[in-house]
Amino acid sequence: MRKLVLTAAMLAGTTLVLLPACSTSPSAPTVSFTSPVASQPSAGAGFKFKDQPVTLTITNAVRTGQATTTYSVEIATDAGFANKVYTKDSIPEGSGTTTSLTVGNLGGGATYYWHWKAVVDGVTGTPSTTQTFTIAQQVVLNPPALSAPANGAVSNNDKPAFTITNSTRSGQPGTIFYEFQVSTSSSFSPVLASATVQEQPTSTTWTPTTSLPASNLFWRARATSPSDSEVSGYANAAAFSVQPFNPKAAIYLDNPGDVGDWPEAGHITSIDFNPDALMVDFDRRTGPGAWIEAGFGDGGIQYTLGMCFNLSNQWYCSAAIQFWTGRDLEAAGSPYAIPQNWYYNPARWGPMAGYQPQNGELVAIWAGHGNLRQSGNTYRERTDFVLVKYGDSYRRP
Repeated sequence: MRKLVLTAAMLAGTTLVLLPACSTSPSAPTVSFTSPVASQPSAGAGFKFKDQPVTLTITNAVRTGQATTTYSVEIATDAGFANKVYTKDSIPEGSGTTTSLTVGNLGGGATYYWHWKAVVDGVTGTPSTTQTFTIAQQVVLNPPALSAPANGAVSNNDKPAFTITNSTRSGQPGTIFYEFQVSTSSSFSPVLASATVQEQPTSTTWTPTTSLPASNLFWRARATSPSDSEVSGYANAAAFSVQPFNPKAAIYLDNPGDVGDWPEAGHITSIDFNPDALMVDFDRRTGPGAWIEAGFGDGGIQYTLGMCFNLSNQWYCSAAIQFWTGRDLEAAGSPYAIPQNWYYNPARWGPMAGYQPQNGELVAIWAGHGNLRQSGNTYRERTDFVLVKYGDSYRRP
C-alpha cells in the first residue's frame, strides 16, 4: 500500500483526482493527480486575426507518483462547450512544468473558451479552469484601382498627380495608408520615387515633390493597415510617359518657326477663363518697360497672344490674337470659342484649326513681342510659357 501525501500548493486552484491506493498492474501504477492549470493566453486576451496561430499553455498536472500522462484540449464558442471548434487528444506532456499546443485557422470575430484535461494512466481528470480569448474579425484589403495617370497616358508635368480609387475592404481595419511607387522598370527595380499617403475620402492622391525624368515610366500602389499588419497586393502597374513642355520642341504655326529660341523677356502675370473672355496679362504690357509696338499697316501691334495644344503627343503653338497698345484684354474673346476666334483657317493653323480645348486639359499660354502672325514684324522676344489647366485661373507667384 502507498501513502498519499499532497501539499496545499499542490491543491491550490486544482481538482484532485483520487484513485484506488492499490494496483495489480506494474505498468499502470496507482497515483492521484490534480487538474492542469490554464496559463497562457491570459484570461480575456485579444488577438488580431493575423496573429494566429495561438499557443495555449498549461502548468502540468501534479501527481503523487510516476505515471504515463497525456493531455486533451477543447476549444468552443460557448462556456458549456456544446459548440466545439477544436479538440485534440493524446498531447504528450511537455518537459519541465508546462505543456503547450499551437492552434490555427480559427474564425475571426469570435470569443473562444478553452480548457485542458490531464489523462493519467488512461484516467481522464477534471478540466482546468475555463479561460477565454478573442480573435478579431479578419481584415482583407483589396488592391486599389489606379486612376491617373491612366495606362499609356502622357504627362506634360514632371510632377504629375498620382490618383487611386481607394481599396475595398472587409472587417474593421484601422487607418489605411497607400504606398505609391514610380520606376523606370516594370519590375520596379529600382524605385525612382515613392511615398506613403494616408487615405483620403473616396480617392487618394500623391504628388511628387521632386521632378520625374522625361522618359517612359511605370507606377503602382497598394493599401496598408499598419495597426492590423495587413497589406494588399499591388494594383497592376500602369505605364505612362513624362514629356514636359519644351518650347524648342514645339511646332509653331503661322508664326516664326524659331519662337522657342527667342529670349524670355517678360512673364505672364495672370490668366482668367471668364465665360465671355480669356483674360491674359503680363508684366511688359503696361508701365515702365512696356513693349513698344511693331509697325503694322498704318498702325502697330504691341504683342500677339498665343496658345499651345498637345495633339497626339506633339505640342503645337501659335500666337494668333493681335493687341495694339491699350487694347482691352477682352479682345481675346470667349475661351469657349477658340475655333471661331483664334484658329479658324486650316491652311494657316493646320491641326490647331477647329480645335477647342476642354476644361482641365493642359495648355500653354504666352505672348510674343510685335506681330507674330504670318511671320510678321516682331522684336523676336517673348514671355514665358505658362502651363495651365484649361478653365483654371493663374497668378504668378
